Amino acid sequence: MRVFVSWSGPRSQKVGEALSKFIRRVLQRTEPWYSKNSIRSGRLAYDELVKALIGTKFGILCVTADNWERPWLNFEAGALLRSVEATQVTPYLLDIKPSQLQAPLNLFQARAANQSDTLELCRDINTALGSDSLPPNELNDHFEKWWPELESQLNAIESTGAEPPKAPDEKQLILEMREMLSLALSQKRPEHPVVLLPDTVPKVAEETYLRMQIRQNERELKKHQNLLKEATDQEEADRARSKIYRSQQAIEHAQNRLNLINKGTLD
Repeated sequence: MRVFVSWSGPRSQKVGEALSKFIRRVLQRTEPWYSKNSIRSGRLAYDELVKALIGTKFGILCVTADNWERPWLNFEAGALLRSVEATQVTPYLLDIKPSQLQAPLNLFQARAANQSDTLELCRDINTALGSDSLPPNELNDHFEKWWPELESQLNAIESTGAEPPKAPDEKQLILEMREMLSLALSQKRPEHPVVLLPDTVPKVAEETYLRMQIRQNERELKKHQNLLKEATDQEEADRARSKIYRSQQAIEHAQNRLNLINKGTLD
């Protein structure tokens, strides 16, 4: 049974790599799919995702404090949303609480990167194996054998701490989101006659993109409101007012679009 392990960012990648090896050791009938490709956007990654979803029965999203808003993680979460049963998709959380998650990540039952929740995750995967599942006592034995190594790896990753967000990164993320949205909207291609990504994926991608636009324009709005207060002549004041108006319009437009998506009134 294929287990799709999603990651985004250096720390999440390390969690995904360690967890994939751990699952394979505990549940030998699984085939964890973990991408070693560090390029998490563009046509190559899109093709990789489509192929990986073939035969996937369980999905794990490696979520950390510094990646839960990353476009690619949310994009893969949207792809898994209907490609796999929702009850068989699990955000695996390192240094972040379930209450901090937003759609689509908060649609799933999350598990923390600790011993008790990781055991529950293994039990969930074991249940999904059906006739290939391990007896409970055998599963527990395997878990106890391999958990100390995974725990050590997770502690080492957590000790590095989440990287503080950098303002320039947001512009790059918006460019990345635009590309991913374009890929999602053009998913029906000759080399993939069977459309694996659900119809909701473009909307999930657009929702993430719109939220990022709102945050960016809110920062611009605040900046120009401060500039207006500090304006020393009419020209500076008019320029600041113009920027404020444009930011307000952009926020309103994006928010209206989000409302339509959330109400399910878009075609």
